[in-house]
Formats: sequence, structure tokens, C-alpha cells
Amino acid sequence: MVCSLAICTGLSVIGALVLAAVAFSQAITVCILLVATFRGFVDEGGSHALTVDAAWGGVLASVVLMAAPLCVMALMGGGSGGPWRG
Repeated sequence: MVCSLAICTGLSVIGALVLAAVAFSQAITVCILLVATFRGFVDEGGSHALTVDAAWGGVLASVVLMAAPLCVMALMGGGSGGPWRG
């Protein structure tokens, strides 16, 4: 179960980094409702910049929702290396 939380946390971090890179490079705003807003813009000097507003409760909820099916599968699986008995 701990591994499922780690996997989903890693996927969330990778997704956030990709969205931040897109918002930064394209100077656009990317909004994920109740989770985060990535605002990319070009400042006065002409260089790109990025601000991130995140709701940590929303981030935690999304990680838990993604990890729940993996936890259920782990609990139903029996043990490490055992076949899944759905």
C-alpha cells in the first residue's frame, strides 16, 4: 500500500512538472480545478516566468484517489509475488 502511494505521488509530480514546463514555455495559464494553477508569462525584460498556486488539500485528495485502486488490488492480491485473485 505504501508503494501505491509512492507511485501515485511520483506520477503527480511528473504531471505537475510537465504542466509547469508547458505553461512556462508557451506563456499560458494551465488550471486544474481545485488542485493547481500554473501561470506562465513574459516579464518586462522579455524572459519567460512562471507562478504556481497549489491547493495542497486538492493535491493530497487526487493522490489518494489515484492510489485507492492500487491499494485495493494489493489487499486482494494475497501477498508479495502471489497471483491476483479477483
